[in-house]
Amino acid sequence: MRKLLNLMNMSKNDVLNFLEVAWQMRRIAVTSYKRSPQLVGASIAGVFPRQDIVSKAFALATMYLSGNFVEIYGCDDVPEYCSAMCNMGVDMMVLKDLDDDLTAQMASTVNLPLINAGGSIYSPIEAMADLMALREKLDSLNNLTVLVVGNKNTAKLREIDHVLSLFRSHLVWYLPEGDHSSDDYSGTVVHTLDLAFAGVDAIIDIGLNGNVQPELYYGNKSGILETYIDRARVNAPLLGCKKIVSASGAVNYPYSATDAQYQSLISVAMAALYLMRK
Repeated sequence: MRKLLNLMNMSKNDVLNFLEVAWQMRRIAVTSYKRSPQLVGASIAGVFPRQDIVSKAFALATMYLSGNFVEIYGCDDVPEYCSAMCNMGVDMMVLKDLDDDLTAQMASTVNLPLINAGGSIYSPIEAMADLMALREKLDSLNNLTVLVVGNKNTAKLREIDHVLSLFRSHLVWYLPEGDHSSDDYSGTVVHTLDLAFAGVDAIIDIGLNGNVQPELYYGNKSGILETYIDRARVNAPLLGCKKIVSASGAVNYPYSATDAQYQSLISVAMAALYLMRK
């Protein structure tokens, strides 16, 4: 694997192989001695608009695999920096930019392995991390119905939808009438909140953009109503959120999979770096 721009061309076997490597990487991340030799001598350049959880996941992933990670934030000329890093001898690049076309251009321009750390259309690392967390909590990706609520972190939805389809599973995105976040999305979108949660196997909360009414997305301004969660399967995992709203107020949801998401994110970052280095 020399480039990882998105998950859209992955087969079922590709996904399973990637998740298997990520699971092996998880074992490194949870040990007390976090030093494995897969990236010894390797230098990775990460170009990001700002510090975020993904940039820190790659920094930690590189460190756990004994590599060197150079973080570049907020540069005003991404192609120039990528070219400079290439000419300075780095072995691999991790690029996060909202312009997916620019990321694809850099992948074809720099003669290095390149990982897309997230754009406006594709976000393969976060998508695979969510899939890994779902598989951990549900024991399989087969024959699931996964509900997405919110309108913020939408870039990963196409890839999650594609991968789930390989396992005869289905992604459903709830959006209230008038929200056009799904205009360029070809998957299933529903507009009835009362019915959206019925019988689903898992829920992914992707957060809300500003200037929207949370109660239109969650049933309550403080978060997802417990009465909606109760309509899903028993003990349905909830990704992206640790609390729900009961009759007495916000409470911790015992089947939140947010911690598993973070564990999966570092594992997937490690797996991507390792597979690029092979």
